Amino acid sequence: MKIALVADLHGNLPATLAVDADISRRGVDAIYCLGDIVGKGPDSPMTMDWAMDNCDIVLAGNWDIRIAAYTAGDESESARWYANQLGDERLRRLQALPMEHRFVLSGRRIRLLHGRPITPSCVFHDSPNEERLALFDVPDRPQMVGFADVHRPFYEHIDGAGTLFNIGSVGNSLSQTYASYTILEGAPGGEDSVLTHSIISVAYDRGEAVRRARMADGLPRCDAYVNEIRTGMYSR
Repeated sequence: MKIALVADLHGNLPATLAVDADISRRGVDAIYCLGDIVGKGPDSPMTMDWAMDNCDIVLAGNWDIRIAAYTAGDESESARWYANQLGDERLRRLQALPMEHRFVLSGRRIRLLHGRPITPSCVFHDSPNEERLALFDVPDRPQMVGFADVHRPFYEHIDGAGTLFNIGSVGNSLSQTYASYTILEGAPGGEDSVLTHSIISVAYDRGEAVRRARMADGLPRCDAYVNEIRTGMYSR
């Protein structure tokens, strides 16, 4: 079974469509989305619709939860802008998204989540050991934990815990300027067998992504978003 893991689409339609094309040619069996399908970029309705139409599982990310919780009295200008874009029906669907998913592949118990708000803060490859180990400290202790949130893919074995990996970001990659996602391939079920993990980087039309951001009237923190797309450097 070949599973594509995507996350952090963040309203970047050109990146999402490039990843969609790459996934299609690889013949995956399922797509799991680990959240943050909206926010930051100009095309949240389209990236949300892509996730809901194409992904077998869609989890909630911190941006999804914050925007879904928007009310008319919300003081957050950015939440108001994205909520107005999305409309009531999409907001209701965001509110219903689950927080995590568990499954077994090639005999490994795997836990998938976005990161925040389950984690109190961002977890990086060099975060304190207790923060990384906490991701394994749940009932039916997983052997592998995959997450998103920090927009930087990595893969590591932690002695005494298991394998921790970040799947990267489709629409707002940091430390690189490519759309990034992960593929897991193995046999369904509890029998131990080969499991492969691949980090995929996909080139896309970043100029078009910038153009769409500039054309979006009132996009919150547009300059920061554009600089992140162009340089891969966090700008907020």
